[in-house]
Amino acid sequence: MATKLIKVTTLKFESDVNEKLGELRKVSAKLKKIEADLDQKKADLDNKYNTEINDLNEQKLLCETDLELWSESHKTELTTKRSWDFINGAIGFRQSQKLVTVGKLAWKDVIERAVSLKKKFKNYLDEKTTLKKDVLRSDLINKNLSLDDAAEIGVSLQADDSFFIDLMETDVTK
Repeated sequence: MATKLIKVTTLKFESDVNEKLGELRKVSAKLKKIEADLDQKKADLDNKYNTEINDLNEQKLLCETDLELWSESHKTELTTKRSWDFINGAIGFRQSQKLVTVGKLAWKDVIERAVSLKKKFKNYLDEKTTLKKDVLRSDLINKNLSLDDAAEIGVSLQADDSFFIDLMETDVTK
């Protein structure tokens, strides 16, 4: 059987709370400074390598484009295989099957047709209805919907107290 962890505070007086806030303030300030230093080092590394990375990506794209154009122009040479094997790799074509609409039909038209022939296409229809919780919450808060009306569908607003800590800024360099 699992034991339940019981949280107990070591703080007894307001002076203890103030002291703990001071400790948290210093630790947070040091952490913020280290994170700022790390961010600066990351930015320096990015600046150092960005030009080379961009040049290599451009060179890579040119190579890929050239290989694709060559493959397209020699596509008729492929008979049983769909690719060419070379010492440094293989290039070719992969066939994929993509579902598309026929003619000038839009997907909404396809859905309407599937719904009208529901018996035949029921396995392909998603009839999930979702509740717009954010809109419902907003309307309850703004009193566009009454709590009684919301209770009819089994929802209500619940106010929770959430703990926060707001620290004063500390300069660690001092």
